[in-house]
Amino acid sequence: MANISDATVQISAVKCGSELLEYIKLAQDNAYYNIVGRSGELDVKEDGDTWTIEGSASGRWSYQHNASRYFPHPDNLEDLRHWVGKEKADEVEVSYRKLLDVIANNGGSVHISYGESESGALICGSGEVALIGRIDGKNSSQPFVEYSETYEALEYNAENVSSVHEADEYYDCAKCESVVCEIDKCAICRDLVCEDCEMYSCKGCNASICESCTITDSLMGNYCKSCH
Repeated sequence: MANISDATVQISAVKCGSELLEYIKLAQDNAYYNIVGRSGELDVKEDGDTWTIEGSASGRWSYQHNASRYFPHPDNLEDLRHWVGKEKADEVEVSYRKLLDVIANNGGSVHISYGESESGALICGSGEVALIGRIDGKNSSQPFVEYSETYEALEYNAENVSSVHEADEYYDCAKCESVVCEIDKCAICRDLVCEDCEMYSCKGCNASICESCTITDSLMGNYCKSCH
């Protein structure tokens, strides 16, 4: 089974908000790997012609796969069809082409910005996919969509994971060295320890202590070094 990355996603749309929302709901309906949030609970903010959608998402190995396959280059939609499956490939492609047409003809844009991390494969990075409506005045004066995709891979550590997710703070566990959001602190050595590494409660003072600072009495239980 593939590892699943966690992503923090922001999508902004100019002059194509309703078409983007329609596409997202259709494309990620019953999908295992989503674009942003849950279709029925999307956080949408409208400010005139600009719509913004924010939320979390899961990626197959890397969320970069989600971004590039749900929002592929206009000249190559085979990745999109394969990603969503043959049962709804035609319907999703029609919706995506409709979005592209509106972007091109209205001079609109869509920007998908995200930060992601995945501990199993040590993935950490941020990226963006941009769809921007342009008019080629030199050749045909026909509107088209300019496409770009960027990705910056970062070293997997607590500081970088925190930076790509912004809202949450991450730490290096002192015991297993994993990067985690939820963490406890030993009252004695002050090491930060993740929830997967066992902590103990001192019978004397009730302090939360790590295994290294725990003295176990076979009759009385666990004590910290100060209370033993």
